[in-house]
This record gives sequence, C-alpha cells and structure tokens, in this order.
Amino acid sequence: MRYLKIFGMGMLAFVLMTCASLPPAPPENVELGEDDPAPGEMLLLVGNLPDLIYQGMARKDAKLDMVPPKAVSYSSITAVTSLPIPALPMPVNVAPRTGVENNYASFSAYLYAFNLPVDNDFHLILGDTPTFQSGVTNLINVEVSGRPNGTDTVFKAVRNQFLAKIGNPLTLPQSAYQCLPVPIAITVSGGPFWDTSHPSGGSGTKTCNGMGMYTQNGWELHPVTAVN
Repeated sequence: MRYLKIFGMGMLAFVLMTCASLPPAPPENVELGEDDPAPGEMLLLVGNLPDLIYQGMARKDAKLDMVPPKAVSYSSITAVTSLPIPALPMPVNVAPRTGVENNYASFSAYLYAFNLPVDNDFHLILGDTPTFQSGVTNLINVEVSGRPNGTDTVFKAVRNQFLAKIGNPLTLPQSAYQCLPVPIAITVSGGPFWDTSHPSGGSGTKTCNGMGMYTQNGWELHPVTAVN
C-alpha cells in the first residue's frame, strides 16, 4: 500500500513536470504549416529561390490564376480584409476565382515578417503601421506564389522583385518566419483571394512579438502581381 502511494505521488509529479514543460498551444485558427515550426522541424532550404515550383493543392488553379493589372478596386489592407466572404462553388477546395476575387488591389504597407512554407509560396505578413501595434495594426497575409511550371517567367519575375526587397538570400529555413527588426515599406498588388484553409485567420507568427502577430480572417492577396 505504501509502495502504491509513493508510486502514485511520483506519477503525479511526472505529469505536472511534463505539462509545465510543454510550449503554449498556438491559436486554434492557425493554418497548419504557416506558424513557426516546433523545435527540430526546421530544415535549411538550399536552392534557387526564384525558381521553386508551387506545391500546394487547395484551390490550386485559383492560386495560380494571375489577375491582370486593371483599375484598382481596393487600395488598403482593410479594404481587402473587410470584403464579404465569396460564394464559392462546391467543392470549395477546387473552386476557381469568383466575384470580387477577380478585382484588383494595390496598396502600400509595411513588411514585418515572411516565411517559405513547403508549398513554396512566400508568405508576407503586412501591416498598416510602421511598427506592429497589437490591437491597432491591421494585418494581412499576401503570397508571392511558387511558379506554376519550369517555363514560367511571370511568377518568377514577381519572386525576384520580392527577393530584391529582402536582399536576395541564398538560403532560408523552411517554414520558419523571418522577422524584420526594421519593417520594410513596400507596395503590393494582386488579386484578393479567400483562402478556405484558414477562413478564421491565423496566418502569422509568435516570434516577432510577445503577443503574437496573426491575421483575423482568410482574405489575402494571392497571387501577388507586383512588389515595389
């Protein structure tokens, strides 16, 4: 009996120590693969960053549908993120661009962080204040898409525009967000896009500030047509 009591107390101490050592869970609406990877999951990506081919699946055709430059319909982050949710045909994971997704957005913002998930799209977390302020800054995720194929020149040109902005790195850690100590002022253009994989938001990172930096809904620019 005494042995069982000691054993039970030991197990309780082990459970409490294990729980205390676990990292805090990310917000429930964080898109899988967009948040910072767990320790040990980072892989150093070595390769020709402009040439990487898109590897995603959800709404693939829509994500690779480059909206041509036209009259600007939306000129701020909030103009895009305040759009109504589009009525997508079923099944939504293969739905083409529809409605307002065929309009054109172009706005100036500040680049706080970026990463390169396994789908090979650069994910850019942009805000409308020179530095991120929790509860004040409006955020959006915009995506510089991977190339549709090895003969593409249009998507590659946009990737090169973005890489020039961040200094043309030769390598990047796969998936981990790179936080900019001094945000970069940029102008991005492209088609509004409703990402069905994270309709409640969650694109972002917890490494750039203590409170976390996450988008609030599924509106993005995807693909980006220009980075200036």
